[in-house]
Amino acid sequence: MIINYKDKLFLEEFLQKSSDSIEMLIICKLFVATGEFLHENIKYGAFKTIISVMEKMGILDQKYFNMSRSHIYILDELKKRILTEIQDELSRFNIEDLQQVCMKAANILSECSVAIFEPDRIYPDVSLIKTINIISEKTNEDPKGAETQERSSYLKQSLNLLYSQTENLNCNQGLKKVEFDEFSKLLTFECSLIIILELRSALSSKLINIVEFNIKPLGIYSVELEKSSKVMENMLGLNEKLYAKNEDKIMKIFKSEHGFDDESIISLLNLFDGTVTMFSKTKSEMKELLQSKLRLDKKQLDFFMNIMFFDTQGIKGNISKVIKNVNCSIFSTPFVQNINGNVMVNKANLIEASMYLRRRIMNEDISDRGVHPLVKKLRNEKVLPILQKNLKDAGIDSTINKNLEEIKDLKQLLQNQKGFPHELDLYYVENGTLKIFDLKNYMIPLSIKDVARVKKSIAKEVTKLFKLNNFIENNKHIVKNSLKSNFDTIKYGILITNNYSPFTSYKGVQIITLSQYLINLVKD
Repeated sequence: MIINYKDKLFLEEFLQKSSDSIEMLIICKLFVATGEFLHENIKYGAFKTIISVMEKMGILDQKYFNMSRSHIYILDELKKRILTEIQDELSRFNIEDLQQVCMKAANILSECSVAIFEPDRIYPDVSLIKTINIISEKTNEDPKGAETQERSSYLKQSLNLLYSQTENLNCNQGLKKVEFDEFSKLLTFECSLIIILELRSALSSKLINIVEFNIKPLGIYSVELEKSSKVMENMLGLNEKLYAKNEDKIMKIFKSEHGFDDESIISLLNLFDGTVTMFSKTKSEMKELLQSKLRLDKKQLDFFMNIMFFDTQGIKGNISKVIKNVNCSIFSTPFVQNINGNVMVNKANLIEASMYLRRRIMNEDISDRGVHPLVKKLRNEKVLPILQKNLKDAGIDSTINKNLEEIKDLKQLLQNQKGFPHELDLYYVENGTLKIFDLKNYMIPLSIKDVARVKKSIAKEVTKLFKLNNFIENNKHIVKNSLKSNFDTIKYGILITNNYSPFTSYKGVQIITLSQYLINLVKD
Protein backbone atom coordinates (compact mmCIF):
# COMPACT_ATOMS: atom_id res chain seq x y z
CA MET A 1 0.00 0.00 0.00
CA ILE A 2 1.31 3.47 -0.94
CA ILE A 3 0.69 6.34 1.46
CA ASN A 4 -0.20 9.53 -0.37
CA TYR A 5 1.49 12.82 0.48
CA LYS A 6 -1.52 14.21 2.40
CA ASP A 7 -1.83 11.13 4.60
CA LYS A 8 1.93 11.06 5.08
CA LEU A 9 1.87 14.61 6.47
CA PHE A 10 -1.12 13.76 8.65
CA LEU A 11 0.61 10.74 10.17
CA GLU A 12 3.88 12.59 10.77
CA GLU A 13 2.03 15.39 12.55
CA PHE A 14 -0.20 12.97 14.48
CA LEU A 15 2.64 10.79 15.72
CA GLN A 16 5.00 13.67 16.46
CA LYS A 17 2.42 14.97 18.95
CA SER A 18 2.88 11.78 20.95
CA SER A 19 4.97 12.26 24.08
CA ASP A 20 5.73 8.55 24.09
CA SER A 21 8.30 7.56 21.46
CA ILE A 22 7.89 3.83 22.20
CA GLU A 23 4.14 4.08 21.59
CA MET A 24 4.89 5.87 18.31
CA LEU A 25 7.34 3.11 17.35
CA ILE A 26 4.83 0.31 18.03
CA ILE A 27 2.04 2.06 16.10
CA CYS A 28 4.34 2.66 13.13
CA LYS A 29 5.51 -0.93 13.05
CA LEU A 30 1.92 -2.14 13.22
CA PHE A 31 0.15 0.13 10.74
CA VAL A 32 2.68 1.52 8.29
CA ALA A 33 2.78 -0.72 5.24
CA THR A 34 6.18 0.36 3.87
CA GLY A 35 9.22 2.36 4.91
CA GLU A 36 8.01 5.60 3.36
CA PHE A 37 8.08 7.68 6.52
CA LEU A 38 9.44 7.66 10.05
CA HIS A 39 10.02 3.94 10.68
CA GLU A 40 9.08 1.03 8.44
CA ASN A 41 6.82 -1.71 9.73
CA ILE A 42 8.48 -4.64 11.43
CA LYS A 43 8.27 -7.11 8.52
CA TYR A 44 9.48 -4.65 5.87
CA GLY A 45 12.43 -3.69 8.07
CA ALA A 46 13.34 -7.36 8.58
CA PHE A 47 13.25 -7.98 4.82
CA LYS A 48 15.64 -5.02 4.32
CA THR A 49 18.00 -6.41 6.93
CA ILE A 50 18.07 -9.90 5.43
CA ILE A 51 18.59 -8.56 1.88
CA SER A 52 21.37 -6.25 3.13
CA VAL A 53 23.27 -9.11 4.82
CA MET A 54 22.86 -11.29 1.71
CA GLU A 55 24.33 -8.46 -0.40
CA LYS A 56 27.37 -8.33 1.90
CA MET A 57 27.74 -12.09 1.48
CA GLY A 58 27.84 -11.62 -2.31
CA ILE A 59 24.73 -13.72 -2.87
CA LEU A 60 22.68 -11.04 -4.59
CA ASP A 61 25.15 -9.97 -7.29
CA GLN A 62 22.43 -10.74 -9.88
CA LYS A 63 19.96 -8.61 -7.83
CA TYR A 64 17.95 -11.74 -6.99
CA PHE A 65 18.47 -15.24 -5.64
CA ASN A 66 16.24 -18.33 -5.76
CA MET A 67 16.80 -20.47 -2.70
CA SER A 68 15.96 -24.19 -2.53
CA ARG A 69 16.50 -26.83 0.16
CA SER A 70 20.09 -27.29 -1.00
CA HIS A 71 20.80 -23.69 0.09
CA ILE A 72 19.68 -24.05 3.72
CA TYR A 73 23.30 -23.51 4.77
CA ILE A 74 22.90 -19.88 3.58
CA LEU A 75 20.04 -19.37 6.04
CA ASP A 76 22.25 -20.81 8.80
CA GLU A 77 24.98 -18.31 7.92
CA LEU A 78 22.43 -15.47 7.86
CA LYS A 79 21.23 -16.51 11.32
CA LYS A 80 24.82 -16.60 12.60
CA ARG A 81 25.66 -13.12 11.25
CA ILE A 82 22.49 -11.48 12.56
CA LEU A 83 22.94 -13.10 15.98
CA THR A 84 26.45 -11.59 16.07
CA GLU A 85 24.97 -8.17 15.22
CA ILE A 86 22.44 -8.53 18.07
CA GLN A 87 25.11 -9.55 20.57
CA ASP A 88 27.29 -6.59 19.53
CA GLU A 89 24.32 -4.25 20.01
CA LEU A 90 23.41 -5.74 23.39
CA SER A 91 26.97 -5.28 24.66
CA ARG A 92 26.52 -1.49 24.40
CA PHE A 93 23.43 -1.14 26.58
CA ASN A 94 22.48 -1.13 30.22
CA ILE A 95 20.45 -4.36 30.34
CA GLU A 96 18.13 -3.28 33.16
CA ASP A 97 17.14 -0.23 31.13
CA LEU A 98 16.65 -2.32 27.98
CA GLN A 99 14.41 -4.75 29.87
CA GLN A 100 12.31 -1.82 31.11
CA VAL A 101 11.90 -0.58 27.53
CA CYS A 102 10.91 -4.11 26.40
CA MET A 103 8.24 -4.24 29.09
CA LYS A 104 6.92 -0.82 28.14
CA ALA A 105 6.67 -1.87 24.50
CA ALA A 106 4.98 -5.16 25.51
CA ASN A 107 2.35 -3.27 27.49
CA ILE A 108 1.59 -0.99 24.52
CA LEU A 109 1.26 -4.01 22.21
CA SER A 110 -1.20 -5.68 24.58
CA GLU A 111 -3.10 -2.38 24.88
CA CYS A 112 -3.39 -2.36 21.09
CA SER A 113 -4.62 -5.98 21.03
CA VAL A 114 -7.26 -5.29 23.69
CA ALA A 115 -8.29 -2.02 22.00
CA ILE A 116 -8.69 -3.81 18.64
CA PHE A 117 -10.42 -7.02 19.75
CA GLU A 118 -12.01 -6.31 23.14
CA PRO A 119 -12.53 -2.51 23.31
CA ASP A 120 -15.48 -2.71 25.73
CA ARG A 121 -14.40 -5.69 27.78
CA ILE A 122 -12.20 -4.47 30.61
CA TYR A 123 -9.63 -1.92 29.60
CA PRO A 124 -11.32 0.70 27.42
CA ASP A 125 -8.42 3.06 26.68
CA VAL A 126 -10.49 5.53 24.67
CA SER A 127 -7.53 7.58 23.43
CA LEU A 128 -5.74 4.49 22.10
CA ILE A 129 -8.89 3.18 20.43
CA LYS A 130 -9.36 6.58 18.77
CA THR A 131 -5.70 6.67 17.68
CA ILE A 132 -5.94 3.20 16.12
CA ASN A 133 -9.19 4.05 14.35
CA ILE A 134 -7.82 7.27 12.87
CA ILE A 135 -4.51 5.77 11.75
CA SER A 136 -6.11 2.64 10.30
CA GLU A 137 -8.58 4.82 8.39
CA LYS A 138 -5.83 7.07 7.02
CA THR A 139 -3.55 4.17 6.06
CA ASN A 140 -6.40 1.94 4.87
CA GLU A 141 -5.14 -0.79 7.20
CA ASP A 142 -7.73 -3.02 8.90
CA PRO A 143 -6.66 -3.42 12.57
CA LYS A 144 -8.17 -6.93 12.57
CA GLY A 145 -6.81 -7.77 9.13
CA ALA A 146 -4.27 -10.46 8.35
CA GLU A 147 -1.41 -8.07 7.54
CA THR A 148 -1.77 -6.02 10.72
CA GLN A 149 -2.13 -9.13 12.87
CA GLU A 150 0.91 -10.68 11.21
CA ARG A 151 2.94 -7.58 12.15
CA SER A 152 1.55 -7.73 15.68
CA SER A 153 2.63 -11.37 15.94
CA TYR A 154 6.12 -10.54 14.64
CA LEU A 155 6.45 -7.68 17.13
CA LYS A 156 5.39 -9.86 20.05
CA GLN A 157 7.72 -12.68 19.03
CA SER A 158 10.56 -10.19 18.55
CA LEU A 159 10.04 -8.73 22.01
CA ASN A 160 9.94 -12.20 23.59
CA LEU A 161 13.12 -13.17 21.78
CA LEU A 162 14.92 -9.94 22.68
CA TYR A 163 13.97 -10.22 26.34
CA SER A 164 15.05 -13.87 26.48
CA GLN A 165 18.49 -12.84 25.16
CA THR A 166 18.91 -10.31 27.99
CA GLU A 167 18.29 -12.83 30.76
CA ASN A 168 21.84 -14.21 30.95
CA LEU A 169 23.64 -10.89 30.53
CA ASN A 170 25.19 -8.66 33.18
CA CYS A 171 23.19 -5.67 34.40
CA ASN A 172 25.95 -3.16 33.58
CA GLN A 173 27.05 -4.86 30.39
CA GLY A 174 27.04 -1.40 28.89
CA LEU A 175 26.37 1.92 30.61
CA LYS A 176 24.41 3.35 27.71
CA LYS A 177 20.63 3.64 27.87
CA VAL A 178 18.86 2.36 24.78
CA GLU A 179 17.57 5.06 22.44
CA PHE A 180 14.44 5.00 20.30
CA ASP A 181 16.23 4.19 17.02
CA GLU A 182 18.49 1.61 18.66
CA PHE A 183 15.53 -0.25 20.17
CA SER A 184 13.81 -0.20 16.78
CA LYS A 185 16.96 -1.67 15.21
CA LEU A 186 17.08 -4.46 17.81
CA LEU A 187 13.45 -5.41 17.15
CA THR A 188 14.15 -5.49 13.41
CA PHE A 189 17.15 -7.78 13.93
CA GLU A 190 15.04 -10.13 16.06
CA CYS A 191 12.28 -10.21 13.45
CA SER A 192 14.89 -11.00 10.79
CA LEU A 193 15.95 -14.03 12.85
CA ILE A 194 12.35 -15.16 13.17
CA ILE A 195 11.74 -14.94 9.42
CA ILE A 196 15.00 -16.80 8.68
CA LEU A 197 14.02 -19.61 11.06
CA GLU A 198 10.53 -19.75 9.53
CA LEU A 199 11.98 -20.06 6.04
CA ARG A 200 14.41 -22.74 7.18
CA SER A 201 11.63 -24.74 8.81
CA ALA A 202 9.39 -24.41 5.73
CA LEU A 203 12.16 -25.48 3.32
CA SER A 204 13.45 -28.38 5.42
CA SER A 205 9.92 -29.76 6.00
CA LYS A 206 9.14 -29.39 2.27
CA LEU A 207 6.28 -26.95 2.87
CA ILE A 208 7.89 -24.71 0.25
CA ASN A 209 10.22 -25.48 -2.65
CA ILE A 210 11.72 -22.13 -3.68
CA VAL A 211 12.15 -18.78 -1.90
CA GLU A 212 12.85 -15.72 -4.03
CA PHE A 213 15.03 -12.92 -2.62
CA ASN A 214 14.88 -9.66 -4.62
CA ILE A 215 16.65 -6.32 -4.26
CA LYS A 216 14.20 -4.45 -6.47
CA PRO A 217 11.36 -4.52 -5.75
CA LEU A 218 12.67 -5.40 -2.31
CA GLY A 219 11.08 -8.54 -0.96
CA ILE A 220 11.16 -12.21 -0.03
CA TYR A 221 8.58 -14.30 -1.84
CA SER A 222 7.38 -17.88 -2.21
CA VAL A 223 4.39 -19.16 -4.18
CA GLU A 224 3.55 -21.65 -1.42
CA LEU A 225 3.88 -19.00 1.29
CA GLU A 226 1.58 -16.68 -0.65
CA LYS A 227 -1.06 -19.41 -0.86
CA SER A 228 -0.65 -20.21 2.83
CA SER A 229 -1.02 -16.53 3.73
CA LYS A 230 -4.36 -16.33 1.91
CA VAL A 231 -5.60 -19.44 3.70
CA MET A 232 -4.36 -18.16 7.07
CA GLU A 233 -6.17 -14.88 6.47
CA ASN A 234 -9.43 -16.84 6.52
CA MET A 235 -8.35 -18.56 9.72
CA LEU A 236 -8.42 -15.27 11.65
CA GLY A 237 -12.22 -15.34 11.58
CA LEU A 238 -12.59 -18.88 12.92
CA ASN A 239 -14.49 -19.19 16.19
CA GLU A 240 -12.43 -21.20 18.67
CA LYS A 241 -15.44 -21.64 20.99
CA LEU A 242 -13.54 -20.89 24.16
CA TYR A 243 -16.52 -19.66 26.17
CA ALA A 244 -19.18 -22.33 25.54
CA LYS A 245 -20.81 -24.46 28.26
CA ASN A 246 -18.27 -27.30 28.16
CA GLU A 247 -15.34 -24.89 28.16
CA ASP A 248 -16.78 -23.15 31.25
CA LYS A 249 -17.07 -26.56 32.92
CA ILE A 250 -13.40 -27.30 32.14
CA MET A 251 -12.35 -23.94 33.60
CA LYS A 252 -14.39 -24.65 36.74
CA ILE A 253 -12.54 -27.95 37.25
CA PHE A 254 -9.23 -26.23 36.51
CA LYS A 255 -9.92 -23.61 39.18
CA SER A 256 -11.02 -26.19 41.77
CA GLU A 257 -7.69 -27.98 41.25
CA HIS A 258 -5.31 -25.04 40.90
CA GLY A 259 -7.09 -22.22 42.74
CA PHE A 260 -7.31 -19.72 39.88
CA ASP A 261 -8.75 -19.19 36.41
CA ASP A 262 -8.88 -16.44 33.78
CA GLU A 263 -11.18 -14.28 35.93
CA SER A 264 -8.75 -14.62 38.85
CA ILE A 265 -6.03 -13.08 36.69
CA ILE A 266 -8.34 -10.18 35.84
CA SER A 267 -8.89 -9.62 39.57
CA LEU A 268 -5.17 -8.80 39.86
CA LEU A 269 -5.83 -5.53 38.01
CA ASN A 270 -6.86 -4.15 41.40
CA LEU A 271 -3.16 -4.17 42.33
CA PHE A 272 -2.52 -1.25 39.96
CA ASP A 273 -3.02 2.30 41.28
CA GLY A 274 -4.61 4.89 39.01
CA THR A 275 -2.80 5.30 35.73
CA VAL A 276 0.12 3.04 36.70
CA THR A 277 0.65 0.38 34.00
CA MET A 278 3.46 -1.65 35.59
CA PHE A 279 4.65 -2.55 39.05
CA SER A 280 7.65 -4.50 40.28
CA LYS A 281 8.45 -6.44 43.45
CA THR A 282 11.11 -8.84 44.63
CA LYS A 283 10.33 -12.43 43.76
CA SER A 284 9.53 -13.34 47.38
CA GLU A 285 7.26 -10.27 47.73
CA MET A 286 5.46 -11.11 44.48
CA LYS A 287 4.94 -14.71 45.60
CA GLU A 288 3.52 -13.53 48.93
CA LEU A 289 1.25 -11.01 47.20
CA LEU A 290 -0.11 -13.56 44.71
CA GLN A 291 -0.65 -16.20 47.37
CA SER A 292 -2.60 -13.71 49.49
CA LYS A 293 -4.60 -12.12 46.67
CA LEU A 294 -5.56 -15.38 44.93
CA ARG A 295 -5.74 -17.43 48.15
CA LEU A 296 -3.48 -20.17 46.83
CA ASP A 297 -1.86 -22.95 48.84
CA LYS A 298 1.84 -23.72 48.24
CA LYS A 299 1.19 -26.33 45.55
CA GLN A 300 -1.21 -24.02 43.74
CA LEU A 301 1.24 -21.12 43.96
CA ASP A 302 4.03 -23.24 42.50
CA PHE A 303 1.74 -24.24 39.62
CA PHE A 304 0.76 -20.60 39.03
CA MET A 305 4.40 -19.55 38.88
CA ASN A 306 5.20 -22.45 36.56
CA ILE A 307 2.61 -21.46 33.95
CA MET A 308 2.33 -17.68 34.41
CA PHE A 309 5.97 -16.59 34.90
CA PHE A 310 8.10 -15.84 31.83
CA ASP A 311 11.02 -18.26 31.93
CA THR A 312 13.42 -19.24 29.15
CA GLN A 313 16.08 -20.80 31.36
CA GLY A 314 15.11 -24.37 30.41
CA ILE A 315 15.38 -23.59 26.71
CA LYS A 316 19.17 -23.25 26.99
CA GLY A 317 19.66 -20.62 24.32
CA ASN A 318 17.59 -22.41 21.65
CA ILE A 319 15.93 -19.35 20.13
CA SER A 320 13.63 -21.41 17.90
CA LYS A 321 11.92 -22.72 21.06
CA VAL A 322 11.10 -19.17 22.19
CA ILE A 323 9.32 -18.25 18.95
CA LYS A 324 5.53 -18.67 19.10
CA ASN A 325 5.81 -20.43 22.44
CA VAL A 326 2.72 -19.51 24.48
CA ASN A 327 4.35 -20.96 27.58
CA CYS A 328 7.24 -18.54 27.22
CA SER A 329 5.77 -15.17 26.24
CA ILE A 330 5.33 -11.83 28.00
CA PHE A 331 1.81 -11.81 26.55
CA SER A 332 0.69 -15.15 28.03
CA THR A 333 3.17 -15.55 30.92
CA PRO A 334 3.26 -11.89 32.04
CA PHE A 335 5.24 -12.11 35.30
CA VAL A 336 8.75 -11.31 34.12
CA GLN A 337 11.93 -11.35 36.18
CA ASN A 338 14.52 -8.66 35.44
CA ILE A 339 18.29 -8.77 35.65
CA ASN A 340 18.21 -7.69 39.33
CA GLY A 341 15.86 -10.51 40.33
CA ASN A 342 12.73 -8.36 40.67
CA VAL A 343 9.48 -9.53 39.07
CA MET A 344 7.67 -7.05 36.81
CA VAL A 345 4.10 -7.26 35.49
CA ASN A 346 2.18 -5.00 33.12
CA LYS A 347 -1.51 -4.17 33.39
CA ALA A 348 -2.37 -4.78 29.73
CA ASN A 349 -0.24 -7.94 29.58
CA LEU A 350 -2.29 -9.36 32.47
CA ILE A 351 -5.50 -8.79 30.50
CA GLU A 352 -4.14 -10.45 27.38
CA ALA A 353 -2.72 -13.33 29.45
CA SER A 354 -6.16 -13.95 30.97
CA MET A 355 -7.55 -14.26 27.43
CA TYR A 356 -4.72 -16.61 26.44
CA LEU A 357 -5.15 -18.85 29.49
CA ARG A 358 -8.34 -20.48 28.20
CA ARG A 359 -6.77 -21.11 24.81
CA ARG A 360 -3.67 -22.63 26.42
CA ILE A 361 -5.84 -24.98 28.52
CA MET A 362 -8.17 -25.98 25.66
CA ASN A 363 -5.23 -26.54 23.28
CA GLU A 364 -3.47 -28.57 26.00
CA ASP A 365 -0.44 -26.27 25.91
CA ILE A 366 -0.30 -26.45 29.71
CA SER A 367 0.83 -29.74 31.21
CA ASP A 368 -2.09 -30.82 33.38
CA ARG A 369 -2.89 -34.52 33.72
CA GLY A 370 -6.07 -33.77 35.67
CA VAL A 371 -7.63 -31.48 33.06
CA HIS A 372 -6.37 -33.09 29.81
CA PRO A 373 -8.80 -36.07 29.97
CA LEU A 374 -11.64 -33.60 30.59
CA VAL A 375 -10.61 -31.48 27.59
CA LYS A 376 -10.50 -34.63 25.49
CA LYS A 377 -13.95 -35.77 26.62
CA LEU A 378 -15.89 -32.48 26.78
CA ARG A 379 -14.22 -30.54 24.00
CA ASN A 380 -12.44 -32.80 21.53
CA GLU A 381 -14.56 -35.95 21.60
CA LYS A 382 -17.98 -34.37 22.06
CA VAL A 383 -18.50 -34.66 18.29
CA LEU A 384 -18.12 -38.46 18.25
CA PRO A 385 -21.74 -39.31 19.21
CA ILE A 386 -22.93 -36.84 16.52
CA LEU A 387 -20.61 -38.50 14.04
CA GLN A 388 -21.87 -41.94 15.00
CA LYS A 389 -25.49 -40.84 14.47
CA ASN A 390 -24.67 -39.41 11.02
CA LEU A 391 -23.00 -42.68 10.05
CA LYS A 392 -26.02 -44.64 11.23
CA ASP A 393 -28.29 -42.41 9.16
CA ALA A 394 -26.06 -43.28 6.21
CA GLY A 395 -26.51 -46.99 6.93
CA ILE A 396 -23.13 -47.56 8.59
CA ASP A 397 -22.78 -49.11 12.06
CA SER A 398 -19.80 -47.61 13.84
CA THR A 399 -18.11 -47.82 17.23
CA ILE A 400 -16.63 -44.91 19.16
CA ASN A 401 -14.19 -44.68 22.11
CA LYS A 402 -13.30 -48.38 22.04
CA ASN A 403 -10.62 -49.24 24.58
CA LEU A 404 -8.89 -52.33 23.22
CA GLU A 405 -7.45 -53.20 26.65
CA GLU A 406 -10.98 -53.80 27.91
CA ILE A 407 -11.33 -56.71 25.47
CA LYS A 408 -10.24 -59.90 27.22
CA ASP A 409 -8.52 -61.52 24.23
CA LEU A 410 -6.54 -58.36 23.45
CA LYS A 411 -5.60 -57.25 26.97
CA GLN A 412 -2.75 -59.76 27.29
CA LEU A 413 -1.41 -58.97 23.82
CA LEU A 414 -1.38 -55.24 24.51
CA GLN A 415 0.45 -55.37 27.85
CA ASN A 416 3.93 -54.76 26.42
CA GLN A 417 2.84 -52.89 23.31
CA LYS A 418 3.72 -49.19 23.29
CA GLY A 419 3.86 -46.36 20.77
CA PHE A 420 0.35 -46.65 19.34
CA PRO A 421 -3.19 -45.83 20.57
CA HIS A 422 -4.92 -48.54 22.60
CA GLU A 423 -8.23 -46.72 22.21
CA LEU A 424 -9.94 -46.33 18.84
CA ASP A 425 -11.82 -43.04 18.55
CA LEU A 426 -13.95 -44.23 15.64
CA TYR A 427 -14.03 -47.36 13.51
CA TYR A 428 -16.38 -49.22 11.18
CA VAL A 429 -16.30 -51.70 8.34
CA GLU A 430 -17.35 -50.59 4.87
CA ASN A 431 -17.13 -52.79 1.76
CA GLY A 432 -14.74 -55.21 3.43
CA THR A 433 -12.41 -52.45 4.70
CA LEU A 434 -11.87 -51.64 8.36
CA LYS A 435 -11.72 -47.86 8.61
CA ILE A 436 -10.07 -46.45 11.72
CA PHE A 437 -10.12 -42.72 12.46
CA ASP A 438 -8.09 -40.87 15.07
CA LEU A 439 -9.67 -37.63 16.29
CA LYS A 440 -7.26 -34.72 16.73
CA ASN A 441 -7.67 -31.12 17.85
CA TYR A 442 -4.59 -29.54 16.26
CA MET A 443 -4.04 -25.80 16.59
CA ILE A 444 -5.45 -23.43 13.99
CA PRO A 445 -2.29 -22.57 11.99
CA LEU A 446 -1.79 -18.82 11.73
CA SER A 447 1.81 -18.87 10.48
CA ILE A 448 4.12 -21.04 8.42
CA LYS A 449 5.73 -22.23 11.67
CA ASP A 450 2.29 -23.31 12.93
CA VAL A 451 1.81 -25.28 9.71
CA ALA A 452 5.20 -26.95 10.22
CA ARG A 453 4.21 -27.83 13.80
CA VAL A 454 0.92 -29.35 12.63
CA LYS A 455 2.80 -31.37 10.01
CA LYS A 456 5.20 -32.63 12.68
CA SER A 457 2.27 -33.63 14.91
CA ILE A 458 0.58 -35.42 12.01
CA ALA A 459 3.83 -37.25 11.20
CA LYS A 460 4.05 -38.50 14.80
CA GLU A 461 0.43 -39.61 14.75
CA VAL A 462 0.84 -41.43 11.44
CA THR A 463 3.85 -43.28 12.88
CA LYS A 464 1.63 -44.42 15.76
CA LEU A 465 -1.09 -45.55 13.34
CA PHE A 466 1.47 -47.56 11.34
CA LYS A 467 2.49 -49.32 14.57
CA LEU A 468 -1.19 -49.98 15.30
CA ASN A 469 -1.50 -51.42 11.79
CA ASN A 470 1.42 -53.78 12.43
CA PHE A 471 -0.24 -54.98 15.63
CA ILE A 472 -3.57 -55.61 13.90
CA GLU A 473 -1.98 -57.36 10.91
CA ASN A 474 0.09 -59.59 13.21
CA ASN A 475 -3.00 -60.50 15.24
CA LYS A 476 -5.65 -60.19 12.53
CA HIS A 477 -7.73 -63.24 13.42
CA ILE A 478 -7.94 -62.31 17.11
CA VAL A 479 -8.70 -58.65 16.31
CA LYS A 480 -11.48 -59.67 13.90
CA ASN A 481 -13.12 -61.81 16.56
CA SER A 482 -12.60 -59.23 19.29
CA LEU A 483 -14.11 -56.38 17.26
CA LYS A 484 -16.74 -58.74 15.80
CA SER A 485 -15.82 -57.37 12.39
CA ASN A 486 -15.00 -59.12 9.14
CA PHE A 487 -12.56 -57.22 6.95
CA ASP A 488 -9.84 -57.83 4.40
CA THR A 489 -8.06 -54.46 4.29
CA ILE A 490 -7.49 -51.57 6.69
CA LYS A 491 -7.53 -47.84 6.03
CA TYR A 492 -6.59 -45.08 8.46
CA GLY A 493 -7.58 -41.46 8.75
CA ILE A 494 -7.05 -38.47 11.04
CA LEU A 495 -10.15 -36.39 11.72
CA ILE A 496 -9.37 -32.73 12.49
CA THR A 497 -11.90 -31.08 14.80
CA ASN A 498 -11.01 -27.57 13.56
CA ASN A 499 -12.51 -26.38 10.28
CA TYR A 500 -9.20 -26.26 8.47
CA SER A 501 -6.28 -28.59 7.78
CA PRO A 502 -3.26 -27.60 5.67
CA PHE A 503 -2.92 -31.25 4.60
CA THR A 504 -5.23 -33.79 2.97
CA SER A 505 -3.04 -36.87 3.37
CA TYR A 506 0.29 -38.01 4.78
CA LYS A 507 2.01 -41.24 3.71
CA GLY A 508 -1.29 -42.71 2.57
CA VAL A 509 -3.24 -41.72 5.70
CA GLN A 510 -6.23 -39.49 4.96
CA ILE A 511 -6.27 -36.12 6.76
CA ILE A 512 -9.73 -34.57 6.77
CA THR A 513 -11.64 -31.99 8.79
CA LEU A 514 -14.76 -33.12 10.59
CA SER A 515 -16.92 -30.70 8.61
CA GLN A 516 -15.59 -32.00 5.27
CA TYR A 517 -16.03 -35.61 6.42
CA LEU A 518 -19.71 -34.97 7.17
CA ILE A 519 -20.18 -33.26 3.79
CA ASN A 520 -18.62 -36.26 2.04
CA LEU A 521 -20.85 -38.61 4.05
CA VAL A 522 -23.98 -36.87 2.78
CA LYS A 523 -22.67 -36.93 -0.81
CA ASP A 524 -21.91 -40.66 -0.63
